[in-house]
Amino acid sequence: MHARALVVGVAVVLVGLGAEVPAFGAPGPQVAFEESSVVVDGLAPGDEAVLLGVGRGFSGFLPYLVNFSELVTADAAGEARLDLERSMPEVSVWVAVALADGAYTLAAPEGSELRQVALPARAIPASLARLEDARRSLQVLWVRPVGSPPAEVSGGWTARVVDGGPLDGDGGENRRLAVVLDLLAPVGASPAPPAKVAAGDVLVGVDLDTLEIYAVRLGA
Repeated sequence: MHARALVVGVAVVLVGLGAEVPAFGAPGPQVAFEESSVVVDGLAPGDEAVLLGVGRGFSGFLPYLVNFSELVTADAAGEARLDLERSMPEVSVWVAVALADGAYTLAAPEGSELRQVALPARAIPASLARLEDARRSLQVLWVRPVGSPPAEVSGGWTARVVDGGPLDGDGGENRRLAVVLDLLAPVGASPAPPAKVAAGDVLVGVDLDTLEIYAVRLGA
């Protein structure tokens, strides 16, 4: 199954750090799709990658929304695999983040449109503890690579966040999300999330209505 893929680096401003985030040009992992699995290649043997996918489709006449998240480990050939235990959704978007260095790739299987958008302006407030976005629902992924400060914490964390839900920190249904980042769930064997984002972290958001996706790596 063919795929569309993008490796991207985005410059944003971390208000709390008082620093502009430079673009990152390092190539990310390679992502390929099979009938019921996703393959991540280009890793060093034994290295891990955080993989997130969000898909939409129909079961009979009923629409469904599904997400996949896993911490996958490369074999001796540098390849890691996620078996979905079901057919690939009719439409889906994916991101693979190398835990060793934070390099990432956005991808979509054949037949799916990869609609990359920019991180919203002022998405990260000075507290560095939230992700703010004017959307009704969002699948969020936060990855801290190995060696990013604090060095003893690395892993991935994700959640489906809806307007007015328990992870929406602004207290009401107002068509805006204030994602409380330290309430995200660990991916695989990742530890509990840190209190706030830091330089080197990767943030990903997928709009659950449109499957638009953004991803940024926060720089020093």
